[in-house]
Amino acid sequence: MKLFYRGHSYTAHTHIIPATDVTVEGKYRGANITWHNKQARVKHSDQLTYRGVRHTGG
Repeated sequence: MKLFYRGHSYTAHTHIIPATDVTVEGKYRGANITWHNKQARVKHSDQLTYRGVRHTGG
């Protein structure tokens, strides 16, 4: 993906991991309830540069 920030262009390198189904069960005011949700995770590059200094991390 091509992005621009303050007149400079760069290419974003993101890896999209497929969404996973999440089911949460609980009680609310004595009634049993269930939530169904999909969660997607995006993995970013581990190497970042800020003001010319390279940083690594998760």
